[in-house]
Amino acid sequence: IGMAAARPAAAAAAATAAVAALFGAYYLGREKKVHSGVRETKRQLYDRLKARVEGFLEKSDDAVSALANTAALIFNELHAFNGEADPNWAGFYIMRPISDKKGRSLVLGPFNGKPAVVKIDIGKGVCGTAVLEKSTQVVADVHKCPNHIACDSNSKSEIVVPIMKDGVVLAVLDIDSPNMNTFKPADKKGLEDICKLLSAGLNWNSLTSEIYNIKAGSDCTSGG
Repeated sequence: IGMAAARPAAAAAAATAAVAALFGAYYLGREKKVHSGVRETKRQLYDRLKARVEGFLEKSDDAVSALANTAALIFNELHAFNGEADPNWAGFYIMRPISDKKGRSLVLGPFNGKPAVVKIDIGKGVCGTAVLEKSTQVVADVHKCPNHIACDSNSKSEIVVPIMKDGVVLAVLDIDSPNMNTFKPADKKGLEDICKLLSAGLNWNSLTSEIYNIKAGSDCTSGG
């Protein structure tokens, strides 16, 4: 009788363990970059992220909601791919006019991570440099970058990608890593592709109408 009673209990325990293992394997698999039993490549990762961003844009062209979802997507998916809480910050800065002054600056938009600097002048920091030069900035070691603006002391490398339309920078995507030399050519290509989707698919008027009306190529920068 004791053995017979033990069998259902053992079976129940085994079933519970199997379910726990199933869910545990799913999350562990994400942390170890395993998808369908195969290690995911960076190219596959970004192809998947681009498809998700396209899905956001199909549902709405509202810039705030799409940027918020994209920041959360990148932050969490890179966490799952890289592990070790990497990245430690991912989000957007949006070009805005400067109150009572001629010019514009970057203002903090949707992000994931610790509280950050609210405003960045053009040419200041890695983000401001990306706007000034209208090009992606990849910094392998922020401690060797004299122009770096430190928001999180744990940050060691950074990538900033400008979002542009007709030659005008509307916003930047900024990602920080607690590890050095995190961002490779595959990251640069994948993130630039995502920013192109955001540039083409969003209604930027509610956020950047004043900026977009500034003619492309004008030398309109903030003071400081």
